[in-house]
Amino acid sequence: MEQLMTLTCTHCGKTIQIPQGLETFSCLYCGEKMSLADFAPREAQIADEEDRAFAEEHFIDVVASYPDYFRNFGRRTYTDSFFAYKEGIEPIFQAMNRYVCAKPDQWQALLDHFVSRFLQDWERFYSQDRRWKHRSSRNAMLFDAKLTLAWYTVPAILDLELPIGEDLTRTLHEQFLEHYPDNPFEIGTFQDISEGFRKKKLCFITTAVCAHEGKPDDCEELTAFRSFRDGWLSQTQDGRALIEEYYRLAPVLVTAMTYASDGKTPYETLRRDYLDPCSRLLQQGQMEECKQTYVNMVRALQAQYHVS
Repeated sequence: MEQLMTLTCTHCGKTIQIPQGLETFSCLYCGEKMSLADFAPREAQIADEEDRAFAEEHFIDVVASYPDYFRNFGRRTYTDSFFAYKEGIEPIFQAMNRYVCAKPDQWQALLDHFVSRFLQDWERFYSQDRRWKHRSSRNAMLFDAKLTLAWYTVPAILDLELPIGEDLTRTLHEQFLEHYPDNPFEIGTFQDISEGFRKKKLCFITTAVCAHEGKPDDCEELTAFRSFRDGWLSQTQDGRALIEEYYRLAPVLVTAMTYASDGKTPYETLRRDYLDPCSRLLQQGQMEECKQTYVNMVRALQAQYHVS
């Protein structure tokens, strides 16, 4: 059966059908002579506008269609959940990429527009939840939604390797921080994050804090914590279980902090609330109290970043 194309006559506006591949033809209603080339710019413009509208409407889906997706963040679950997420959001950014690339002279202005529209929709979407009215619950909602952005949305956009990818994630990062300065995050790739799960260092959380402070790996504090772990703690049954659990959790927790914060605040909080008290307890020979303080730190981080 011969394939037909459906077009709209440029003269009378009637819908006509012509065989595919026919370069010139006349309208069956008004007789206007036309060329297929006459329709190319118009069809391209329609496709452009469809891409724009689709990207604008669905950008919010990166969080709205994935409620609580941050809970999939874990050593065994991240890779599969990441690629499922990336596949789900790809059509949004393919459409956005086509639209922006067709207008290179408006590149940054268009990215600013898309991100601005996204943040407006973000605010509208979350404000429908009754918890949004209360500051404490609103902050918790923002923090959790930010985790999806940091761990999934930004890495997925970069992993698509689109021409707009790096500029789009930079724009999203900048505008998000302007709107929500109390909820910073870092731009990371899928490779950065997934490799973080595989890192293993002794006293890993303490090592990260000390590294942030510019202390060497063999500093007095790290040496003391390692001696505590390899000595008193390893000689107790629950202590050995805690050490094993810690080795499983610590790389995930440090990776979570790295990309879902400003790279500064969580380490300062850990220092003040847990590590300094632990050090004092060690110096005073209060081993059990030191262990419990360290356990409290790990549990608090698990709860904050939803890591199990």
